Amino acid sequence: MLNFVQKLTDKARLSVRGSYSFSRSGSERDAFDIPEQAGQPVPNDYYSSFSNTTYNRAGANALYQYRNGAHNLQAGLRGEAMKKVTTARSLGVTTTSGADEILWNWSPELSYSYRKSQNNFNVRYSGNTTQPNQARILPVLNINDRTNISAGNIYLKPSISHTFYISGWGSNKEKYSSWDATVRAGLNQRQFVTASWMDEKGVRN
Repeated sequence: MLNFVQKLTDKARLSVRGSYSFSRSGSERDAFDIPEQAGQPVPNDYYSSFSNTTYNRAGANALYQYRNGAHNLQAGLRGEAMKKVTTARSLGVTTTSGADEILWNWSPELSYSYRKSQNNFNVRYSGNTTQPNQARILPVLNINDRTNISAGNIYLKPSISHTFYISGWGSNKEKYSSWDATVRAGLNQRQFVTASWMDEKGVRN
């Protein structure tokens, strides 16, 4: 991670930050054939499956910070570039997704607080990116629960969430009174969901 801070005035400064991360994960599910005669189980390559994922993320943000007495303001812009490549094999077929795709996410950053005497007021916005786990992207039937057989989606993309938060509180000692209020809102993009299919008789496939 790299961070640069430039003082603009006695009350304001500008910071620029850059970061990069790399991760790799994988999972395997081996299947075996039971021999007709006594002996060791024989590996079954057709029903065996695996999934390997590499995840590259580069991010940068510019943040303006201003403080003046009771007022504290931070405002900026954050950008992310994500590349997720997944290779999976199921039922004898190997599939790769994301090799030629880069996902971009841009979001503003905002934080403002006001504190004076016994009164406080805060406004905050934040954005976050979450990548799917291996169970969600492994395209092979999971029969651990026979009443709820499931399979992952190799083309599943990271989800992006946005949160907006306003809060305030205060008190008056002379009147023995206090107040408190909070408002929170959220927006999810590409949220992870689960789909079910039914046949004509209403039986889940």
